[in-house]
Amino acid sequence: MSQWIPLHSLNPDIVRSLVRTFYESFPECCMWFINADVFMIGSDQPLQVDYSLLEQRIASRTVQQELARVELGDIEELLVCFFMSKGKVDAYSRGASIMTDDRPWAEFAAPKEVYTSTVDVSLGEMMPFYENPTAILTFRDMTDASIRRARERLDRRYRAHIQDLRGEIAYYGAGPAMGDPTALFKGALVIDQNDLTAPFYIKEIALAQAGYCLGAGRVAAAVDVLTDAIRQAPHQADLYAQLGGIYHRQLEQYDKALEYYEGYLKAGGRSKRIANLCKSIRASLNENPPSARE
Repeated sequence: MSQWIPLHSLNPDIVRSLVRTFYESFPECCMWFINADVFMIGSDQPLQVDYSLLEQRIASRTVQQELARVELGDIEELLVCFFMSKGKVDAYSRGASIMTDDRPWAEFAAPKEVYTSTVDVSLGEMMPFYENPTAILTFRDMTDASIRRARERLDRRYRAHIQDLRGEIAYYGAGPAMGDPTALFKGALVIDQNDLTAPFYIKEIALAQAGYCLGAGRVAAAVDVLTDAIRQAPHQADLYAQLGGIYHRQLEQYDKALEYYEGYLKAGGRSKRIANLCKSIRASLNENPPSARE
């Protein structure tokens, strides 16, 4: 059984109560987490993930493509979404109210929280219980050397992901007192340059900041924000699309616009509109190259 529990639109007490209710309903359970969403897994059997079997199951090209599409492009990133084993779930949720069929109070309390944002508070309460994914792993049919390498990679990504989670708390807290989210995500990349969560949030923050700059007429500042973000997150296609759009529409520098639109496609962007823009701008530049215009 899997149960989705969003941290958005629910206050921390409701989140803890839903988790506790799930914990009390299954002999075995664990928690997984991504972005602002908890996923509880319950079973009547011990819950473990076999590393080599997981590798086999995600080796399919289709599965790899779909995981990459949602920023889960390698086995380490998938596994650090594991958050708590049963014992940690117990410790985190202990004392919370239980939901029952005859008193389903969350159905009445949750709608009142639709427009609130307490993701940072809920995640902050969960953070002390975040576990290394090796807590749920088995390593059958693997050599000692392979196990050691897998553990080293997982430990590095786990330490980076702790930094990511701190960045998410700051990001969802949306206030300077929470810290600088971008700096925290950059710190995650220092720990593990292959971390996939950090580039996603660096992209999200940069797009928002660039939008604010454009709204205030600060085009150069928007270009600086996006250029810096591309250095930190070079595989985030949307950054190239936004920067290409600025060079195209605001600055009318079509050669630079083409450069970033093509960067969008190389980074995996699938917009037919941008693909067609590349063809149109390329044809126009061939007819009237920048040197000729100068």
